[in-house]
Parts: sequence; C-alpha cells; structure tokens
Amino acid sequence: MATAAVLALAWVAPDAWLRLQADHRSTRAIETVSLPDGSRAVLDADSAIAVHYDGHVRRIALLRGQAWFEVAHEASRPFQVEAQGSVVEDISTAFAVSRWNDQVEAVVEQGRVRVAATERGGWTYLDAGQRARIAPAGRVTRLDDVALDRIAAWRDGELLLETASVEEAVQRIARYRPGATFVRGDLSALPAVNAAFRIDRPEQALDALAVSAGLSVTRLPMGVAIVAPAQ
Repeated sequence: MATAAVLALAWVAPDAWLRLQADHRSTRAIETVSLPDGSRAVLDADSAIAVHYDGHVRRIALLRGQAWFEVAHEASRPFQVEAQGSVVEDISTAFAVSRWNDQVEAVVEQGRVRVAATERGGWTYLDAGQRARIAPAGRVTRLDDVALDRIAAWRDGELLLETASVEEAVQRIARYRPGATFVRGDLSALPAVNAAFRIDRPEQALDALAVSAGLSVTRLPMGVAIVAPAQ
C-alpha cells in the first residue's frame, strides 16, 4: 500500500504547473468547452488548454493531450492553436491537434488549416482528410491522408493506434485509467502497435496490449499499474 501511495503521489505532483496555466482541463473523461467567440473545443481525457483572446487574434495553447476544434469564422481575428512552439491556424474549418512527447500532429476534418513549426511561419497547408506532424527540429512532415470518420475517433469512444510505439500505446491507454500508470524497462525494441480499443474499457485495453506486445501488467492498490516487458 505504501509503494502504491508513493507512486500515486509522484503521478500527481507534476500536474501542479498545469493547474496554474490551464483554463480548461479534462480528467479521465472527454470534455466539451464553449469558447468565448462561439467556437467549440472537445478535449480528450487528460488534456488541457489555455485561452488567450484579444482584439487581433484568438489563440489557444494546447498544454497537454489532444483536442478537436470547431471554429466560428472571424475574418479579422485568426484562430490559432499553439503546441510546443508550433502553430496551427484555422482557415474556416474543424480540425484536431494532438501533442505526444515532443511531437505535434494536426489533422483536418472540414475546410483548411495551415501549420508551421514556429510563429515565424513557413506554412504548410492542409485540406480535409490531410494531416501533418511537426517535429521539434522545425520539420513539418505530411502524413498519409485519413478517412474523415476516423479523425479524432476518441470523440466516439474509440482509441485508434497507428504504428504507435508500445510505450506511446501504454501512455495513450493510461489517459483513460482512473489510477497512475508507470512504464518500467525498455520497450523501444518491441514492434509498433496498430490496434483499436474502446476508451470506456481501459483495463481491457491495457491487458489486450500486454498480450499482443509481450508485456506484464502489475496492478497495485489505488489503481496503480506498472507495465514492463514480460520475463
């Protein structure tokens, strides 16, 4: 019990900075936010945004996780989403932005956006069904197009993993668990994951991933789970 309590505390402590910066934050459930201009944001579980509007620009900072945006058109005030220094700017559209580790991904459901690795521009334009990944080195990489009904599928209760590393897959399932999830050991040599899981059944998802990827899952009190390579 003491070990579980220590791990749970270590899981909660780093979130203090997030509570100070975020205007809207979801916990273990999806949350819909009405923004001041009539736009709408849907936050995935364990996601957070900060809202910075002024007379010239509508700026959203994606602090954690992923969010889908439906933007109210205002020609005089662009709508921008910033994540880890990169910028996604709306051109009358609906789109999703996610940040995982040190990379940002944008995908367009309706209309058009433009993305850049920094505020200085160097824009890449994306239309409906198109997506791009922005790396910390300043590169914008176009990814394969995606079917519109698979964009931000978490809104419909489905977690889609496409060539995700095993550690990323664990982290993404962990967003929906009520307790802390820790990875122990090196998972980098394990094959990439392509799978679909229900987000309302995170324990089943974690167990299924463990079986397919060759992992062990140790569950402790307080909902703590420790994931490691199987021996």
